[in-house]
Amino acid sequence: MFYLICLILALSHPGICMVRPATVLVMDRAKPIEDAATHTKDIIDHVTSVKEMRRHIDDGVNDFVNLVQKVKEKDGDNETESKDDDVSMRCMACVMLIKYEVWKSKNITDMNTVSKITRLVESGCVYFKLETPRVCRGGLHVFGREVVEVLTKVHLSAEDICAITLPYFCSNFHHLTHSARSWSVKIPPKIEVRPSQERQEYNRMQDTIKILHISDVHIDIEYSVEGNAECDEPVCCRVTKQNDYSIINPLRTGGKVGLVRGQAASHNRQDVTRAMKWGDYRNCDLPIWTFENLLQQLSKQPVDYIIFTGDIPAHDLWAQTRDKQLDLIFNVTSLLLKYFPETRIFPAVGNHDSFPSNNFPPKEVKVEPEFEVGWLYDGLVKAWANWLPEDALQTVRNGGYYTTLVQPGFRIVSLNTNFCYTDNWWIWLDSKDPAGMLTWFVQVLTSAEENGELVHVIGHVPPGREPDCLRTWSENYYRIIERFHDVITAQFFGHTHYDEVQVFYNRATRKPISVSYSVPSVTPYSGMKPAYRFYDIEGFHPHTDWSVVNHQTYVLDLLEANKTNEPLWKLEYDACESYNATRLNADLWDSLLGDWLQYLANDSIAMPESLLTYGKYYVKEPPSKLYSKEMSKIAKCRERECIKNTVCDVGKNLKLLVCS
Repeated sequence: MFYLICLILALSHPGICMVRPATVLVMDRAKPIEDAATHTKDIIDHVTSVKEMRRHIDDGVNDFVNLVQKVKEKDGDNETESKDDDVSMRCMACVMLIKYEVWKSKNITDMNTVSKITRLVESGCVYFKLETPRVCRGGLHVFGREVVEVLTKVHLSAEDICAITLPYFCSNFHHLTHSARSWSVKIPPKIEVRPSQERQEYNRMQDTIKILHISDVHIDIEYSVEGNAECDEPVCCRVTKQNDYSIINPLRTGGKVGLVRGQAASHNRQDVTRAMKWGDYRNCDLPIWTFENLLQQLSKQPVDYIIFTGDIPAHDLWAQTRDKQLDLIFNVTSLLLKYFPETRIFPAVGNHDSFPSNNFPPKEVKVEPEFEVGWLYDGLVKAWANWLPEDALQTVRNGGYYTTLVQPGFRIVSLNTNFCYTDNWWIWLDSKDPAGMLTWFVQVLTSAEENGELVHVIGHVPPGREPDCLRTWSENYYRIIERFHDVITAQFFGHTHYDEVQVFYNRATRKPISVSYSVPSVTPYSGMKPAYRFYDIEGFHPHTDWSVVNHQTYVLDLLEANKTNEPLWKLEYDACESYNATRLNADLWDSLLGDWLQYLANDSIAMPESLLTYGKYYVKEPPSKLYSKEMSKIAKCRERECIKNTVCDVGKNLKLLVCS
C-alpha cells in the first residue's frame, strides 16, 4: 500500500518516498528486530498472498501485451510511430502495481487488517530509510486510510488510473479508455445581444486599474533560523526534538554520524547549513515574518483589488491537521485585513489548503466523516466573509467556488479547480463534473452574457496543465472558453510556482481567443526567488473590455535580504517592455508562440529573443552557486526537449504538430 501512496505522491511531491541510498541509519539496532518479532505472524500472513499477487501481475502483463498488440494493429504498417504510440515501462509498472493494490484493498474485510498493514508499512518505511520515522509515521497516518477508502470503492480500471496520473506515459491507455470516462457539460448556443458601441482607445495612464496577484505563499509557522536548511525531509529550516530524527545525510555533514537533522550539522559548517532569516532557497517554505514584510511594503502602493489564488500551508503534508490548516487560513486573513483594510480581495482555494492535502471529495461521492471537506468550506466562509457578499458565500459552503460583481458590468468567478486535480483521489470515484461546478459556471456565464457583463476567471490549478488537471475536465473547460470567449476577458491561476502563459484557441478557425496567466509563487520552495505580480487592467472608461494590457513581476533576492537584513522586493521585468509590445493580448502571445514553434520545427533557426526572454523569467532562479548539479538541472531549461515541453504547455486546446 505504501508503494502506491509513494507512486501517487511522487507525481507532485518528488521529495516524498524517495529511496536515499546515501543515508545512514542512526537508531537503536534492537528496535527493528523487536518490531520484526512483534509482526512476524502478520508478515507470514501477508506473504501468503504472494501467489495471488503474482497471478494478478501475470494478468497485468498479459493485458499489457494485448494492449500493445491492439496499438500495433491500429497503426498497421506505419513505421513512424509518434510518442503517443509508445507505451513505456513506467506505464506498465503503474498498471501492474495498481492492479495488485486494488485487489488487495478490495479484499480487506476489517479495519484490524488495515491497522496491521499500516504498522508493517511504517516499519518497512523506517527500516529501509525511505523517510525519517516521523514522516513515515505521519504520512501513513494522514494518507493511509484515504488510499484504502478510495481503492475499495474505485470502479476505474488500472489503465484508467494510470491514464489519469501518468498521461504522458500512458497516452495509449487514455486513448483506449477515454470513452468510458468522457462526459460533456451542456453549453447553450450563442445568444444575440444588443450591439455595443465601437470600442474606444484607452489612455494607458488614466484608463487602467492596478490589481495585485499573490499565490502559493506556503507559510511555515515552524520555520526557525536555528533550523538546518540541508536536511533529508521534504521541508527543512526547522528545529525538531532529537527523537523525531534518526537519518542524516553524511554527504552534507562531512561523513559525521549521530547528528540531529533540523539543527546545524557541525560547528565548522553551522553558518552554511543554518536557515537564513528571511527565507532560504533550499527545501524550505516561507517564514511568516517574510510574508508580513511583503504585505507591509505592498500596502504603501495603490491597489484597486487583490487576487489571492490559494495554497497557504507549508509542504509538511505528514504533519498537518484540520486545526493547523484553519489556523493558517485565519492568520493569513488577519494579516491581509491588517494591511489592506479597505481593499477588496478575491480568493481561490488551493489544493494544499485542505486536509489531507488535495482532499476535495465532490458532493456526489459519499465519504466517511473523517474525509468530509465541509469543515474547510465553513472555515473559508468565515475568512472570506470579510470580502464577499452572502450570495457568493452560499456556493463557497457547497463547493469552495463563487461569483461576485466587482462593479456593474464586471464580475469575477472563482473556481475550485481542485475538482480537476488528479491528486484529488476522490475524483477517481466520480469524475463527471465534480460538484456540478462547470454546469454552474456555464449558467453564470450565460447570465453574464445576457446582462452585458464581462468576466475574469480565477482559480488555483490551471486547467489544461497535465498531469495536474484531469484531461476530460480540461476538455470541457476548453469548450466553455471557446463558447464564452467574448465574455471571459482574463484568466488567472497559480499552483505551478512558475511564471507561465496559456493561449486558448477557437479550434474551428485556429484563432487565438483567450489568455490565462499563472503567477510565480511567493514561497521559495524549492529553489526559486519569491515573487508576486501587478496587472494593468483596462477599465474605468465607457467601453472597456477589462483585459490585461500589461503586467510587472517583482522578486525578492533572499541572499541580498539575508545579508543586509532588509528585504527589498524589486521589479524583475515589465512584460510589454520585455516583449517589445504596446499591450498584451491573445494575438501577441499567439504570434510569439508561432515563432517559438517554428524554431522547434527547424534546427537551423536561431532561438528567438522572445523565447529566451520567456525561459529567463519562467523560473525565478537564484544564484546557481547554492546548488548541486542536480538542482541546477531542475532550475535551468537548456536542452531542446525541455524547451519543447515548456513551449508546448503554452498552446492549449489546439493540436500542434511539433508537440506531437
